[in-house]
Amino acid sequence: MMKILCYSALRDADEERFLEKTKPARIEIRRSFGKLKERLNIPSPTSRVVIFIIRWEEEISGLAEWIDSYVDLLIILVLHSQTPEILKGAYKMRPRYICGADNDFQDIADVLKRMEERHGPG
Repeated sequence: MMKILCYSALRDADEERFLEKTKPARIEIRRSFGKLKERLNIPSPTSRVVIFIIRWEEEISGLAEWIDSYVDLLIILVLHSQTPEILKGAYKMRPRYICGADNDFQDIADVLKRMEERHGPG
C-alpha cells in the first residue's frame, strides 16, 4: 500500500481545503522536518508520497539540505509563493507535481489517484 505523508508547518485555511479534497484519514501530517524525517527513517516496502505545503523560502532551502537522501519518495509541492528562489529550490527536489496554494486542490486529488493506480492504494 502506498503511504501518504504531508509536511505542513501550521494548520491554516489552505491546509483545510487541501484535506477536504484529499481524504485526510489516509494522510499522516507532520509539523516539523524533524518529525517528518523520523517517519521517513522507518523502512517502508511500499511507495511513499510526501506532500510538502511550502509557505516560506526558508522551508524550501531547509528541505534541500536533506531531501536527496530519500531517493524513493514521490514528491508533490504546494507553494504559497512562486518567487525565483522558491521555484529554483522546488525543481531541485524533482517533484512529481507542483501547484500553487491558491487552488481548490482537486488537481492534487487527481494526481494522488493516478499515483495509487500506478503504485497501489494508500
